[in-house]
Amino acid sequence: MSDKDTQTGTEDYLRTRSRNGGPENITSMIAFDVTNGVPSGANILNATLELYMYSTKKSSDVLDIHGVLLSWSEGGVTWSSYGWKSGAYDSAVEASTATGTAGWKSWDVTALVQSWVTGAMPDYGFYLLNDSAGGGHDDWYYSREYVTSNLRPYLEVTFVP
Repeated sequence: MSDKDTQTGTEDYLRTRSRNGGPENITSMIAFDVTNGVPSGANILNATLELYMYSTKKSSDVLDIHGVLLSWSEGGVTWSSYGWKSGAYDSAVEASTATGTAGWKSWDVTALVQSWVTGAMPDYGFYLLNDSAGGGHDDWYYSREYVTSNLRPYLEVTFVP
């Protein structure tokens, strides 16, 4: 989600920005169809979210991952329609990673993916929130629409049925 009324679901990037909690914050969401590929009740041994960050404005950025709680569609979600809503995403931080330089970034999301597979939480994806203090924190990641497929986001899941 970028501008409060602009949807960017078909762009080749995901963007996050922290502006001290102000109206210029930018968040993104990403989803993978986990429950369609992993049997219900499976034991998740490991789940890692991987995003390639290609640009950042500060070397002290931190990106938090939250579970999404409300259904959404890539072509219809905006900040106005979703991002500001109370209860749109779980307030608990599932994973956090310093993202200060360009390259692959990883988040251990094993517990969240396990909750999807057991049905304890809906599988609506990940909410990406730049939790960096201060202003001027802008990060860009490649999305699934990016032309170079080996730089697209992926979720690696190891499980026992």
